[in-house]
Amino acid sequence: MRKLLIFILWLPIVASAQDTQISFLGISMNKTVGAFYSTLLDKGFKTSECGTYSGFEETKCCTGNWMQFNDCQVIVARNKGDKLLSRVMVHIGGCTSSTVQKLIEHFNQQYGAYTFDTKGNGHVWKVNDGGIIVTDMTSFNKIVVSFHNKSEFEMMLPDFIDLSKISHAKFRGVQMDDLTEMESSLINGGFAFVKSPNAFSKLYEGTFGGVEDCFVTILFTPTTKKVAQIVVDYPNRGKWSDLKMDFLKASTALTMKYGSPRDDMKMEFVRTDCEGNELKCLENDSGIVFFYGWNIQEGGVSLKISPEQCVTIRYYDDANTELFKIEKMKKAYEDY
Repeated sequence: MRKLLIFILWLPIVASAQDTQISFLGISMNKTVGAFYSTLLDKGFKTSECGTYSGFEETKCCTGNWMQFNDCQVIVARNKGDKLLSRVMVHIGGCTSSTVQKLIEHFNQQYGAYTFDTKGNGHVWKVNDGGIIVTDMTSFNKIVVSFHNKSEFEMMLPDFIDLSKISHAKFRGVQMDDLTEMESSLINGGFAFVKSPNAFSKLYEGTFGGVEDCFVTILFTPTTKKVAQIVVDYPNRGKWSDLKMDFLKASTALTMKYGSPRDDMKMEFVRTDCEGNELKCLENDSGIVFFYGWNIQEGGVSLKISPEQCVTIRYYDDANTELFKIEKMKKAYEDY
């Protein structure tokens, strides 16, 4: 009996988005525009001017507080041909990237992890009777959250990117995507957390490829927390011969796994005046280049001898590296 009770209590927590009805402020969207709008007014929202919203047969607008956000504009709209409500849009002002992340976490808890992205700046949740989109417009100091009925959402689906169909580069057998999953993999593999050098990286220490005292840095997208790149730094060496040996062993292992490095990304060069004085030239980042690069599925790998007198391997995931650039740029805009 006790096991049955625990199971029953657990069920609502793991309910998928497909089993959840879409609503706004607990109000079902299975209503006419007028009925839905009246319910909003009953909840304390105030009538406001709508402006122009093309493509809708009927719109009504109001302002009020939603979640922790004050003075949101809410647009209630019906498409031509629909008898009931088609869409509810919430415009939230004064937002930052951290606001986007909080909204993503909120809807992930309510509907499960988002499974689609728009081809712009939106995160999409597919729900049993419709869908929800959080559109990041923080470069314009706002966010738009839109709730869609089933027919409208299904028409929009071809324009979305199905994240379940996107594959990612792998690091130690784990997809370079979910930050929590990657961190768990490192910890389970004996790596210890060291620090967070900044808001979009985490540093671990452990044994990599049989080499002790390596540092592994995870670079992740600032808002969505997706793994973009992973950098492995071997221990610093005090001898050029030890550095070359590390490079040789790493290049051999990577070649066995990924094949020969690309011809246009394979370089070994020591300037004449650096011979016998390699570490000094390396420290000055001048006269010495040891660099190999590989294309791998959905990403790339590079290997080099770094000016820090260590061998560095960098793993890239193509999709999340591009996302990293976009999200980092948006964060920079918030400073202005």
